[in-house]
Amino acid sequence: MEKTKKAFLLLIFLDSIFALVYFINPGSFLIPAISASVFLLLLPRLARNVTKYDIDFLFLLSISATLLFSVYATSVNERPYFEVSMLLCNMYLVSKLVERKAMERAEESFSDLFEMLPKKVIVIKRGKQVEIGIGEINVGDRIILNPGKKVPADGKILSGFCSVNERMITGESADVEKRMGDRLIAGTILTNGSVKMSVEKVGEGTYLSQILGLVREAQKAKTNTTFRIEKTYRKLVTGVIVSSFLCFLFWRYLFPQTLYISLRNSISVLVVSSNASLVLATPLTLIFSVTNASKKGIIMKRGQTLEDFSRISTYIFDKTGTLTFGTPKIIRVRTFGSLSENEVIAMAASAEKSSPSGIGKTLVEEAGRRRLKLRQTKRFSEQHGSGVFCKIVNKEIYVGTREFMQKNQIKSPRTNGINGNIFVAVDGRLEGAIEIMDEERKGSRDLMDFLKSKNKDVVMLTGDTEKIARATSESLSIRKFHWGLSPEKKLKIVEGYQKRSRIVMVGDGINDAPALAMADVGISIDTDNDLASETADVVLLKNDISLIKHLFLLSEEAEKKIRQNFFWTYLYNSVAVIVVGGGLFLVAGYWVDPLIASAASISSGLSVLLNSMSLRNGFHDS
Repeated sequence: MEKTKKAFLLLIFLDSIFALVYFINPGSFLIPAISASVFLLLLPRLARNVTKYDIDFLFLLSISATLLFSVYATSVNERPYFEVSMLLCNMYLVSKLVERKAMERAEESFSDLFEMLPKKVIVIKRGKQVEIGIGEINVGDRIILNPGKKVPADGKILSGFCSVNERMITGESADVEKRMGDRLIAGTILTNGSVKMSVEKVGEGTYLSQILGLVREAQKAKTNTTFRIEKTYRKLVTGVIVSSFLCFLFWRYLFPQTLYISLRNSISVLVVSSNASLVLATPLTLIFSVTNASKKGIIMKRGQTLEDFSRISTYIFDKTGTLTFGTPKIIRVRTFGSLSENEVIAMAASAEKSSPSGIGKTLVEEAGRRRLKLRQTKRFSEQHGSGVFCKIVNKEIYVGTREFMQKNQIKSPRTNGINGNIFVAVDGRLEGAIEIMDEERKGSRDLMDFLKSKNKDVVMLTGDTEKIARATSESLSIRKFHWGLSPEKKLKIVEGYQKRSRIVMVGDGINDAPALAMADVGISIDTDNDLASETADVVLLKNDISLIKHLFLLSEEAEKKIRQNFFWTYLYNSVAVIVVGGGLFLVAGYWVDPLIASAASISSGLSVLLNSMSLRNGFHDS
């Protein structure tokens, strides 16, 4: 971009000299000299992608043909058009500046995934605790991890007990309890407890690194939406060149004119078609659309995704942290025995207060909100991921899942309509059930209704259990859902849907990153996760999922503007080629010289600019 700016400043300087000389002495030798100098200045840029046969090639052909024609005109004492070549050079460079600006807004910066890992870790060396850099960790090292610390490598717990937040990796909303023998994954965070772990995998061998590999592969597989635009350009360039050649043949042999007039008409066809609208049509619309979206808190890193967004037929949503907040919440409490709701909560919170799980925190917080007194417990024990047992004043308390109750020979009733239950039993008798669900994000239900009104398919993915997944899907009226998914399985499901239709993937965690990269359009809800944000095409900064509706409507409007611009370009070229090629002479007896043709070309570019600028100040998304 810096080189383009410098070239533009040099061009302005040469333009000033050219204009001064042109008005003082139009016949000066400096006129062709300056024109040739400007052409040579831009030649490396014009010829860089000459084999693509695109708009650059058309500008290269038009400018060089105009210069050669002007040299010929000078030699036969006819009117040269060096100023037209200067105008074309200016049009080309200005259009490239605008296009480059659009591309800068669309570029994605890929942050290093391993920024998630700690810089320093504590290892045990010869019986002493020593702090070393993460790059110095080796397989077999023993590491001390304390609450709030990130796990630096994959490994196994040697001693201790802890609660780990694996949401960034697995998508699970609740903390996971870990004890001796359990595995820890690099990048996860200890929320409670302290452990000693043995390192088994470091660097590229970690699970985190494998996820990064999946992301890179998915990014390679992403389609390039600019291919359609380039294909359109090639067709248009071919038509212009053929029209120019036919124009020369027509006036030279069918309606014989001088060689000068025949060449001038042919050059006029090239000049009138080398308009900025071809280059500006898409980038300008995207620039203003991206700016409009950013004001709403929607950051688009690949502006061209707007072209595809309105044609998406399937929307895939991650549940935890996307459709929901990712934090457990008590929905209701049911009692089956002599205890009241408050007593059921108090018993459950008292039992779970020694557990570092997310559910335990929710119960303790609810007890505090209700101002309930927690009791001292004895003989506390926990069955990983299932439930806890303890004694309170000689009473045996069981708190856990239905399966946990069944393993302890406690019958649980069939509770239709209750999902995500935590059951509470006292002395072998069921006393209550606490329904815990992840709270839905504001706007999730309205967004689902909107997408259905647009006849879009909606799919939900989650790493949670089937019961929790089904409850959320029923609440949001989502018919299709997949549960218990790892990042690899999510990616395979996305690939499967992508074979049948164009898809949008909406997520927030690292476990979503490969799927976000694979999808035709990836949307990330704003989190502290660099990877998810960087692999996504769109980031919602306001943590508001309803912004997807605005993005959908904006994409429709942008697509309409792009179609209008391309339609105008084709219409303009069809009419302009006929008029400047001699049509006006046949009808009214007037020739259109290259200078007028260049003015018409500039006017075409301005019309596209004005049409695209209508998106600059937004639109009504009702």
